[in-house]
Amino acid sequence: MVRIGKELVLAAGAVNSPQLLQLSGIGDSDILKRHGINIVHALPKVGENLQDHLGLNAVSFVLMVGSCLLALISVLVQRERRTGKET
Repeated sequence: MVRIGKELVLAAGAVNSPQLLQLSGIGDSDILKRHGINIVHALPKVGENLQDHLGLNAVSFVLMVGSCLLALISVLVQRERRTGKET
């Protein structure tokens, strides 16, 4: 159980943080009214500037390939030297 005095700030990543803000009444007043959400603070830009960052996928792929390559090199070195976990 969590007890909150007056305010709580909650973050849930780039996609879900705007949704949490809007469900809490912070966002574009027209959208909030349309969904029957009481307006706590009108901020029209909440959730309006979400962009894909395609470079992150490439970085993840490079890191994954790099990790696999390092693991393979480690296994080959351990087998040649006859030492380590793989022998």
